[in-house]
Amino acid sequence: MKTLTTVPVAFDDVGEGEAALLMLPGWCSNRTAFRPLLAPAGRRRRVLALDWRGHGGSERPRGDFGTAELVDDAVGVLDVAGVERVVPVALSHAGWVAIELRRRLGPERVPGLVLLDWMVLGAPPPFYDALAGLQDPGSFEAVRSALFAMWTEGVTIPELDSHIGEMAEYAFPMWALAGRTISAAFAEAGSPVAGSGAPPAASPHAAPLRAALRPRLPRRATRLRRRPPIF
Repeated sequence: MKTLTTVPVAFDDVGEGEAALLMLPGWCSNRTAFRPLLAPAGRRRRVLALDWRGHGGSERPRGDFGTAELVDDAVGVLDVAGVERVVPVALSHAGWVAIELRRRLGPERVPGLVLLDWMVLGAPPPFYDALAGLQDPGSFEAVRSALFAMWTEGVTIPELDSHIGEMAEYAFPMWALAGRTISAAFAEAGSPVAGSGAPPAASPHAAPLRAALRPRLPRRATRLRRRPPIF
């Protein structure tokens, strides 16, 4: 199914009952990441999963887009589906969209958020090096490969391998846009906790992984620490 908004957005819609769950994939990810959850979750309530504009089955807009436009995508899905109350289930940096969606629609319509695999207390400084590297054509491939290696190291999960394979299909322009948008969100809010209005706390992302990253990253990105969340 697709919305009828300016940029048609593809989404799945199963089950009945509110508050509905709205599955929000991360950057350079498709709604297929949530497909194994649709049937079991749909037995208890309505579940929707979307592809952001420029991703998966949704259409690509002519210009750049950011968090505000992704919130528009989510609102468009809710409007077309006739959903009144919803709990966003956001993977990684789609959490910024979930926070803004709740701010736009209010707590009556968005009574809660589910944030998956995200650095909610703030990003460590080396993470910004990786974001900068993704925006550099000369280091993009090395940075992305290092991220993929960290996300899959020591893990044997076919579904994860499939998900990473889908992410690898996105080229430099989308990863660079992701890097710019995520960097801007952290620069403005400081951290997801601060951006959501909750009391701030210190970041736990302090343990170094420099030795593991050094063989894979150019100099500007070798300061990443700990395994970052999937985008």
